[in-house]
Amino acid sequence: MIEYQTFVKSLETLSFEEAKAASVEMVSKREVRTINQKTAKAQIIRDIQNAPSHDEVVRIMWQQYLASQGLRTQGSAWKKKYDSI
Repeated sequence: MIEYQTFVKSLETLSFEEAKAASVEMVSKREVRTINQKTAKAQIIRDIQNAPSHDEVVRIMWQQYLASQGLRTQGSAWKKKYDSI
């Protein structure tokens, strides 16, 4: 599997539709166990599919990367919405 940071950087070179499709595919591969994780995963996929611009898709994926590295901001709206994934 491609390293997540490399994947997110590669999104910047893709078209809007390609970036959306690649991001949904990457998030869909993530294994989840609990109902809260499944809900958060579904919300992320929905947000990517409804993103109004290429920059928004890249931002969502960067937020995912930073959260996976333990670098999310405590008390942020992002953390509250996607806390379980």
